[in-house]
Amino acid sequence: MNRAVRKSFANHELVTLAVFLCGSYAKTVDLEDVAMEVNKLAPGRFTWRKDADQINIKNVDAFLWDAKKVKNGGLVVNPERDHWTLNETGGVFAREKIGQLAGADVARKTLSAKDTRGRRRTRCDVTLEPFARNLTILQIA
Repeated sequence: MNRAVRKSFANHELVTLAVFLCGSYAKTVDLEDVAMEVNKLAPGRFTWRKDADQINIKNVDAFLWDAKKVKNGGLVVNPERDHWTLNETGGVFAREKIGQLAGADVARKTLSAKDTRGRRRTRCDVTLEPFARNLTILQIA
């Protein structure tokens, strides 16, 4: 079976690959080094909305914690505060997926709050439309 190459990566996968590229197989990697590396991999995806040249380190840290969760594969561990390393599962994952980064478009523009509000409103309007048509108005006397 010939499977198509995946075009995008989840944020927790990208930070896992950044930990790998920082050399975590030999040492623990500082959070700031991971943030710099993931910004090289996916420019603009982990930056502030208002100041697009600044990396949002809180987002990078949050996605590292997501990568640590069992439901996401438990790919990384943090033996010290603000230091990360790959576990065995994360090492296997990184070696398998690192080659797919070359053809993938992983950069994203950070959406403003106004843009996300509009997307949410549109999605809700479409979702509730069938219910709105069937509503009857009750008058209470």
